[in-house]
Amino acid sequence: MKNKYQEALRRQMKLHHRQSPWRLSTAGVYIPHDYSEGRTVSWWDDFGFVLAGRRVMVWWQHPRQQYADEIAVVARQQAGEPPPSVGEFAQGEKIWKKVGRSRKKVAMYRMTPFPAESRAYYAQLRSIETGLQEVGIDFTVLPSLQLKWRDWCLGVELCVPVELRNEADVTALAQWVRRVLQGETSLAAEYGDYQYGRVEWLAEAALRQRVKEEQD
Repeated sequence: MKNKYQEALRRQMKLHHRQSPWRLSTAGVYIPHDYSEGRTVSWWDDFGFVLAGRRVMVWWQHPRQQYADEIAVVARQQAGEPPPSVGEFAQGEKIWKKVGRSRKKVAMYRMTPFPAESRAYYAQLRSIETGLQEVGIDFTVLPSLQLKWRDWCLGVELCVPVELRNEADVTALAQWVRRVLQGETSLAAEYGDYQYGRVEWLAEAALRQRVKEEQD
């Protein structure tokens, strides 16, 4: 029996794509980000393609991104609750500008200094996170692929260990996702028992540092 909800979404997807078509590459892939300078280490990206008249949007992460995100979570846990001033954005002092002979309006704000306790908290948080990045944490990331039905696309949340250094790499991954959706291959067939953890994170440390220095 057909799923009426999904059938309705499919019709909406087709209508949306007809009304506002994507600008696709010559290989038929929607690539919204710039790859003209190339990349060495990949973290995340999004791209898309059209399948059966409907958009497929892929939200991709490398396992190292999820691992780094977990380090940030652990660092926040170890740093404890932030002081009350953290997250508060004071308007600061109003700078007025005359408008006519008897009126005036706010032209800008002179921001007050960031509270000392907030600066101390963020300094501690950065220090903890840097330390965890240097030694790693006990956390394992597995390849994953999840489908998310939207009224404008079929979303694919994807985590696989590939490097998207240029448009050719993006195109290759898009073609692989298309094959998965068409039942020609699967996540298990491609990545088997792959996992990303402390060993992989530490093995990449020198590469990440080199890329960071080049960017700075």
